[in-house]
Amino acid sequence: MAFLKNTKISSINPLKQSLKKIYGIGDKTSKILCKKYGIQQDSRGHDLRNSHILLFQEELEKFKRTLGKELKREKQDQCQRLINIRTYRGIRQKNGLPVRGQRTHTNARTQKKWKRLK
Repeated sequence: MAFLKNTKISSINPLKQSLKKIYGIGDKTSKILCKKYGIQQDSRGHDLRNSHILLFQEELEKFKRTLGKELKREKQDQCQRLINIRTYRGIRQKNGLPVRGQRTHTNARTQKKWKRLK
């Protein structure tokens, strides 16, 4: 069982899907990573050798963007900063309402449901 960026790489799912489990990596990036090292996208996690895992770890360490838990923490900090300085977006976020100008009279049922459950 392999771990990349503290995320478990499944031995059952195709490698393309397993790489997408890492927070911040999507479909396109996972395809690029597989193609760069000549690994087929439909190969499974148990097909990877230790050398492939080390190559992926090195590549993700020198990646331009932040990934995984660091990215989640950055997003939470940005959201918390908006709440602390009491901006309009921060207040809407805190109250569980739509943040980006959506109407709430007839729509935003999901946001209202989450607010009700809090």
